[in-house]
Amino acid sequence: MKFLILLLFTFLYIFGPVFNPIGSWIDMTFFTSIFLTLYGTLILRHSIPSYFKVFSILIFVFLFVSISILDYHGTQMGDYIINLLKPIRILITMYGGYIICLLLNKYYHNNAIIYALSFVFISIFLHASLMSYQLLNPDFKDFVYKYTSSGEFRSSYDYNFRMGGLSGGPGGAVLSVVQSLGIVISVFLYKKVNKVSKLFIIIGSLLIFFSVLICGRSGLWSILVFFAAFYLLIK
Repeated sequence: MKFLILLLFTFLYIFGPVFNPIGSWIDMTFFTSIFLTLYGTLILRHSIPSYFKVFSILIFVFLFVSISILDYHGTQMGDYIINLLKPIRILITMYGGYIICLLLNKYYHNNAIIYALSFVFISIFLHASLMSYQLLNPDFKDFVYKYTSSGEFRSSYDYNFRMGGLSGGPGGAVLSVVQSLGIVISVFLYKKVNKVSKLFIIIGSLLIFFSVLICGRSGLWSILVFFAAFYLLIK
């Protein structure tokens, strides 16, 4: 059960959709981070690490941004509030990721890194499966975009042939690089797991590679550069 719960947290932390038609504030990654933050502070009673204090500079950065946009016409009060809340959102999201790592270390000890990479790989694989099904089933794609997309797309080509999964858009450079990480870390996992898991990694990597192809070109460059580098590092 703990495996599935941590996998769910990892998936939502990486690919948590934003329900744009309702409001951009309904961000599942952020809500997952809030839950993890409350769990870490109230249940685990784990104090915030001292090195997190260095990120408090974000508050002053966004305060400066809020002051800078005073001269722009059309700026509304909501714009200032959003800018001032962004550092809080970033810090909560960072701490949520920290709690996931803390739980991995608590339950898996010396194997925490292997399980962490496994959760990331499986999450990317699941998202690749969703993206592939979007390409094969336009009705399913429309169903997902109905809740995650703003309804604006760059072109009909992007809408029909570039899949965005839960990202809310028709793929793109950022998502393609995120998907490519599944290929990169598969090299490490392949050397650490049994034969059955090796087969899953091979099949999963092929599907992830396909998801990169239907998403964006940046992920291909990421694979070419970091796959070779990672292979040499662990050889």
